[in-house]
Amino acid sequence: MKLEKGLPTLRAHNTGNYTRVDNVWCSEAIQGMFVSCDTNLLMRTTKTDHFLVVSELAYTLERNKVSTCKNFRAADWQAFREALSKALGKNRQPEKIRMVAEFERRRTELEKAVQKVIDNDEIVPATKPCPFTKQWWNSDLEVLRKTVGKLSRTSYRKRDQPNNEVHEAFRKARNR
Repeated sequence: MKLEKGLPTLRAHNTGNYTRVDNVWCSEAIQGMFVSCDTNLLMRTTKTDHFLVVSELAYTLERNKVSTCKNFRAADWQAFREALSKALGKNRQPEKIRMVAEFERRRTELEKAVQKVIDNDEIVPATKPCPFTKQWWNSDLEVLRKTVGKLSRTSYRKRDQPNNEVHEAFRKARNR
Protein backbone atom coordinates (compact mmCIF):
# COMPACT_ATOMS: atom_id res chain seq x y z
CA MET A 1 0.00 0.00 0.00
CA LYS A 2 1.59 3.28 -1.13
CA LEU A 3 -0.73 5.87 0.43
CA GLU A 4 0.57 6.71 3.89
CA LYS A 5 -1.43 5.63 6.91
CA GLY A 6 -3.77 8.24 8.35
CA LEU A 7 -4.26 10.37 5.20
CA PRO A 8 -7.97 11.04 4.62
CA THR A 9 -9.43 10.22 1.21
CA LEU A 10 -13.06 11.15 1.89
CA ARG A 11 -15.09 13.77 3.74
CA ALA A 12 -18.54 12.53 4.65
CA HIS A 13 -21.30 14.92 3.51
CA ASN A 14 -23.65 14.33 6.43
CA THR A 15 -21.15 14.52 9.33
CA GLY A 16 -18.20 16.36 7.80
CA ASN A 17 -15.82 13.74 9.22
CA TYR A 18 -12.62 12.94 7.37
CA THR A 19 -12.14 9.25 6.79
CA ARG A 20 -10.18 6.88 4.66
CA VAL A 21 -11.99 4.51 2.34
CA ASP A 22 -9.63 4.50 -0.65
CA ASN A 23 -6.26 2.78 -0.67
CA VAL A 24 -3.53 2.81 -3.30
CA TRP A 25 -2.07 -0.61 -3.93
CA CYS A 26 0.85 -1.46 -6.18
CA SER A 27 2.77 -4.53 -7.19
CA GLU A 28 6.38 -5.18 -6.25
CA ALA A 29 7.38 -4.51 -9.86
CA ILE A 30 6.44 -0.81 -9.65
CA GLN A 31 7.08 -0.27 -5.92
CA GLY A 32 10.45 1.37 -6.58
CA MET A 33 9.03 3.74 -9.21
CA PHE A 34 6.81 5.67 -6.77
CA VAL A 35 8.22 9.10 -5.96
CA SER A 36 5.22 10.19 -3.91
CA CYS A 37 1.62 9.27 -3.21
CA ASP A 38 -0.53 11.83 -1.42
CA THR A 39 -4.03 13.30 -1.29
CA ASN A 40 -4.87 16.83 -2.37
CA LEU A 41 -7.63 18.27 -0.20
CA LEU A 42 -7.90 21.50 -2.20
CA MET A 43 -8.52 19.96 -5.62
CA ARG A 44 -12.01 18.72 -4.95
CA THR A 45 -14.89 19.63 -7.23
CA THR A 46 -18.38 20.56 -6.08
CA LYS A 47 -20.65 17.80 -4.79
CA THR A 48 -17.88 15.22 -4.44
CA ASP A 49 -16.84 13.59 -1.22
CA HIS A 50 -13.60 11.88 -2.34
CA PHE A 51 -10.26 13.66 -2.43
CA LEU A 52 -7.87 13.52 -5.33
CA VAL A 53 -5.11 10.94 -4.86
CA VAL A 54 -1.94 12.20 -6.55
CA SER A 55 0.64 9.55 -7.41
CA GLU A 56 3.97 10.53 -8.94
CA LEU A 57 6.02 7.86 -10.68
CA ALA A 58 9.62 8.05 -11.83
CA TYR A 59 9.36 6.40 -15.20
CA THR A 60 10.95 7.26 -18.51
CA LEU A 61 9.63 6.22 -21.87
CA GLU A 62 12.07 5.23 -24.54
CA ARG A 63 11.54 6.80 -27.94
CA ASN A 64 10.97 4.52 -30.87
CA LYS A 65 13.82 4.50 -33.31
CA VAL A 66 12.95 6.23 -36.56
CA SER A 67 13.49 3.75 -39.32
CA THR A 68 13.82 4.55 -42.97
CA CYS A 69 12.79 2.10 -45.60
CA LYS A 70 12.85 1.91 -49.36
CA ASN A 71 9.94 3.30 -51.36
CA PHE A 72 9.59 0.66 -54.06
CA ARG A 73 6.45 2.36 -55.41
CA ALA A 74 8.55 5.35 -56.48
CA ALA A 75 11.41 3.27 -57.89
CA ASP A 76 12.69 3.85 -61.41
CA TRP A 77 12.28 0.27 -62.62
CA GLN A 78 13.95 0.84 -65.99
CA ALA A 79 17.06 2.19 -64.25
CA PHE A 80 16.79 -0.68 -61.74
CA ARG A 81 16.89 -3.29 -64.54
CA GLU A 82 19.82 -1.55 -66.24
CA ALA A 83 21.82 -1.27 -63.01
CA LEU A 84 21.08 -4.90 -62.12
CA SER A 85 22.18 -6.09 -65.57
CA LYS A 86 25.39 -4.10 -65.17
CA ALA A 87 25.99 -5.47 -61.65
CA LEU A 88 25.39 -9.07 -62.72
CA GLY A 89 27.51 -8.82 -65.85
CA LYS A 90 25.51 -8.74 -69.06
CA ASN A 91 27.92 -10.91 -71.06
CA ARG A 92 27.79 -13.83 -68.66
CA GLN A 93 26.50 -16.98 -70.32
CA PRO A 94 24.20 -19.31 -68.41
CA GLU A 95 25.80 -22.58 -67.46
CA LYS A 96 24.82 -25.63 -65.48
CA ILE A 97 25.40 -25.60 -61.77
CA ARG A 98 26.74 -28.96 -60.70
CA MET A 99 27.70 -28.46 -57.05
CA VAL A 100 25.81 -27.13 -54.04
CA ALA A 101 28.73 -24.87 -53.19
CA GLU A 102 28.58 -23.33 -56.68
CA PHE A 103 24.83 -22.75 -56.29
CA GLU A 104 25.35 -21.04 -52.91
CA ARG A 105 28.13 -18.84 -54.34
CA ARG A 106 25.95 -17.72 -57.24
CA ARG A 107 22.96 -17.14 -54.99
CA THR A 108 25.11 -14.95 -52.73
CA GLU A 109 26.40 -13.00 -55.76
CA LEU A 110 22.83 -12.45 -56.95
CA GLU A 111 21.66 -11.27 -53.51
CA LYS A 112 24.60 -8.85 -53.22
CA ALA A 113 23.95 -7.44 -56.70
CA VAL A 114 20.24 -6.91 -56.04
CA GLN A 115 20.94 -5.35 -52.62
CA LYS A 116 23.57 -3.04 -54.14
CA VAL A 117 21.04 -1.75 -56.68
CA ILE A 118 18.33 -1.37 -54.01
CA ASP A 119 20.72 0.60 -51.78
CA ASN A 120 21.19 3.19 -54.55
CA ASP A 121 18.90 6.06 -53.45
CA GLU A 122 18.70 7.45 -57.00
CA ILE A 123 17.03 4.26 -58.24
CA VAL A 124 15.00 3.23 -55.18
CA PRO A 125 14.44 6.31 -52.98
CA ALA A 126 14.46 6.03 -49.20
CA THR A 127 11.44 7.16 -47.23
CA LYS A 128 10.74 7.86 -43.59
CA PRO A 129 7.15 6.80 -42.97
CA CYS A 130 4.97 9.12 -40.93
CA PRO A 131 3.73 7.28 -37.82
CA PHE A 132 0.18 8.36 -38.55
CA THR A 133 -0.07 7.12 -42.14
CA LYS A 134 -1.84 4.00 -43.26
CA GLN A 135 1.24 2.24 -44.59
CA TRP A 136 -0.84 -0.47 -46.22
CA TRP A 137 -2.66 2.13 -48.38
CA ASN A 138 -1.57 2.55 -51.99
CA SER A 139 -2.65 4.37 -55.15
CA ASP A 140 -4.65 1.36 -56.42
CA LEU A 141 -6.82 1.48 -53.30
CA GLU A 142 -7.27 5.23 -53.77
CA VAL A 143 -8.59 4.67 -57.32
CA LEU A 144 -10.96 1.96 -56.07
CA ARG A 145 -12.19 4.23 -53.27
CA LYS A 146 -12.96 7.03 -55.73
CA THR A 147 -14.72 4.60 -58.08
CA VAL A 148 -16.91 3.28 -55.27
CA GLY A 149 -17.72 6.84 -54.20
CA LYS A 150 -18.80 7.82 -57.73
CA LEU A 151 -20.91 4.68 -58.10
CA SER A 152 -22.47 5.34 -54.69
CA ARG A 153 -23.54 8.85 -55.67
CA THR A 154 -24.89 7.65 -59.02
CA SER A 155 -26.75 4.78 -57.36
CA TYR A 156 -28.28 7.19 -54.86
CA ARG A 157 -29.43 9.54 -57.63
CA LYS A 158 -31.09 6.62 -59.42
CA ARG A 159 -32.61 5.09 -56.29
CA ASP A 160 -36.09 5.45 -57.80
CA GLN A 161 -35.02 3.06 -60.61
CA PRO A 162 -34.40 -0.25 -58.79
CA ASN A 163 -33.64 -2.16 -62.02
CA ASN A 164 -30.86 0.20 -63.12
CA GLU A 165 -27.51 -1.55 -63.69
CA VAL A 166 -25.63 1.06 -61.61
CA HIS A 167 -26.99 -0.50 -58.40
CA GLU A 168 -25.42 -3.87 -59.24
CA ALA A 169 -22.15 -2.22 -60.31
CA PHE A 170 -22.06 -0.30 -57.03
CA ARG A 171 -22.76 -3.44 -54.99
CA LYS A 172 -19.93 -5.35 -56.75
CA ALA A 173 -17.47 -2.47 -56.37
CA ARG A 174 -18.35 -1.98 -52.70
CA ASN A 175 -17.92 -5.67 -51.86
CA ARG A 176 -14.66 -6.02 -53.74
